[in-house]
Amino acid sequence: TDILVADKNNNRVQKIDGTTQAVTTVLGPDTTNLRNVLDVTSDDDYYYTLARAASTYSYTTKVCKWDRTTLAMSGSCSTAARYGTAISIYEAEDELFVLQTTTSSSYRKIVGFSTSNLASNGKSLSYGSGVSTYSFSQDFDVDENTGDIYVVYRDFNGRIRGYDRDSGDGSYCAAASCYTQVYTGARYGISIEAHNDYVYTHGY
Repeated sequence: TDILVADKNNNRVQKIDGTTQAVTTVLGPDTTNLRNVLDVTSDDDYYYTLARAASTYSYTTKVCKWDRTTLAMSGSCSTAARYGTAISIYEAEDELFVLQTTTSSSYRKIVGFSTSNLASNGKSLSYGSGVSTYSFSQDFDVDENTGDIYVVYRDFNGRIRGYDRDSGDGSYCAAASCYTQVYTGARYGISIEAHNDYVYTHGY
């Protein structure tokens, strides 16, 4: 019931208590591993953070893992992702996914990592087919029950897509026949959440 907040301007992660609304700092300030932190997620034992270490104009992305009890970093941060803007976890398969946001088709992908050591697991989803590079994505979410991926796009009609996870090998298909697309009317979408068979989106 608590809410985790990536506090970019102060290089830290804060927590809002779901009962009292009290705000506490759980990670940082840390100008090395949490500089320009943009997103945070967690499982039962660890926090996972995504930061743009150099600046938000640089491709350099740091994904770090932190022990929820001791708040110490676990292992080393991964810098394998590029232009990272959001992070989400599929705990059932110990997989972590990073949304890369850029106009370059080479990096306009969602890429997968192992939660155990933050090593790349080779999974990748090109989410930009048929969408203008100017209708970029700032957020995505992985369904906690199915592993399906939902992406929101910053366009006038509130476009969202749902990409099904292959139940056999856990891969994702980017072809039009493999995803469901809906225009929600929530214009210029900036966030999305998949929970209990529903998808919630927010536009400005």
